[in-house]
Amino acid sequence: YTLYVNSAANFDPSAPETIVLEDVEPGHEYSVEENGERQFFVVTASNDFGESAFSEERTAVPGSTNPTVAMEVDGAAAGEVLRTNADNISVRLRFNEPVFGLTVDDIDTFDNQSVALSEGADNVEGGTEYTVIASPTVEGLFKLQLKVDSVVDADGNPNPASNEVSINYDNSRPTGVLTAEIEEGASTNVQRQNFTLTVSETLQGLSPAVFTIKVDDSPVTDAIEDFVFSDLQASFSVSTDQGLVSVEVEANKFFDLGGNGNDAVAPYTFRYDKDAPQVVSFTAPEINGVPGATAFTNQTTINIELQFDKPVVGFAGSTARLDVTKGEITAIGEATAVGGKANTYTFPVTIDPGTTPEGLLVEFNLAAGSVSDAVGNLNLASESLSLRVDTISPQGSLTVDAGIFGLNIGSEPE
Repeated sequence: YTLYVNSAANFDPSAPETIVLEDVEPGHEYSVEENGERQFFVVTASNDFGESAFSEERTAVPGSTNPTVAMEVDGAAAGEVLRTNADNISVRLRFNEPVFGLTVDDIDTFDNQSVALSEGADNVEGGTEYTVIASPTVEGLFKLQLKVDSVVDADGNPNPASNEVSINYDNSRPTGVLTAEIEEGASTNVQRQNFTLTVSETLQGLSPAVFTIKVDDSPVTDAIEDFVFSDLQASFSVSTDQGLVSVEVEANKFFDLGGNGNDAVAPYTFRYDKDAPQVVSFTAPEINGVPGATAFTNQTTINIELQFDKPVVGFAGSTARLDVTKGEITAIGEATAVGGKANTYTFPVTIDPGTTPEGLLVEFNLAAGSVSDAVGNLNLASESLSLRVDTISPQGSLTVDAGIFGLNIGSEPE
């Protein structure tokens, strides 16, 4: 039989636009493409086709065009390289007409032995959409393509090669390293500290929310300022109350382009200390001298002992700076640490009491700002000591008056 196809209202088998297909057989399905659309016909031996239908001389013939195919990867736009950590990746084959004979051997892996392929569970022979499952075993980039002449349509026309798709298989977890201007574990009296997080690969994004800031093991909020993330580095500053400050990034807080969550980042700690050293004890122990009372002595060199509430630096071997509010101290000796401690010291002071019978009253304290702790906080002033130094012995006279003996002790205390 011969098939003539023409969509004109007045059918003319001899018109130039008429498609003529010869040697068709009854009982078979054929197709033709007209005006960009493919039409299917089933050839029968009947003449009953309606007013402008086909006669036995106008029956269907096999199509002469090849099926077309587009290969796509789930999760990637056309032409885009999919980066993923998925173990099984769905690759779609979309045909413009039903095709037959597809197997996984028809997919070209370009000799990449690290990709296993399997057919999708919903594949149906004679369909227009098929799924191939790619299962990479080694990280890296691989490509897939449907080979030419892999499938045929209902008329036996084979396919051309499909487009290539590219997949970057990545199942390595990103890592990060925290660094700062302050040495890890060091102490400082500067509240604001600058940090940098350097990551190992390109990320989907990074925000301050990935960081955990703690002070003495208690989480704090709103401690991060001036956060900037660019390329593989994030820079930011941390400001908290004083204490042991820890900057941490737990696991799975940021993700690479393949969807892999990060390994936990090693915490970075420092101690923020803004408290000034305070003198908790300022005494003259050999003469029971304590603040709030006047101690009496006939010694002109007196050892002073003081204790701070924290270690201080640079005090041993130095001359203590004293505020003298009464009397006069003629010399101050070098301070030495007591028992090797960095917060307890002793130093001598020398006082010239003069020649007055009542001696000399001296009041003094450790001056504020005369010593600092390890991070540079200067001390507060101590309480004052009050000492009366008297080196004049008491004198008396014995007199006889009208037969009565009397003893005049003098004018100073015994």
